[in-house]
Amino acid sequence: MWFPKFVDFVHNNKILTNRVYLSLGDKEAKTRNPIMAQVANDIRDVYRSLRAHRLSSILVWNQGNHFKEPALRMAKGFAWLMSYEKIHS
Repeated sequence: MWFPKFVDFVHNNKILTNRVYLSLGDKEAKTRNPIMAQVANDIRDVYRSLRAHRLSSILVWNQGNHFKEPALRMAKGFAWLMSYEKIHS
């Protein structure tokens, strides 16, 4: 979400996966940095696009900012992805 034109890329290209886990801190949009402040809107936009393309996806809101418990947030994403694989393999 932080890279220039990433949202446009998602809208204009086929996503080469069946599942996407999106995670964002609830304080991300409350920063003075204009790029970070836009991230919450962009992640919602990308999530809607993924769902519209019928990709299995989830958007999880976490307490805090980008640097709060990153390892736990990453582990939750991997767990979500792996739990699907066990059920559907």
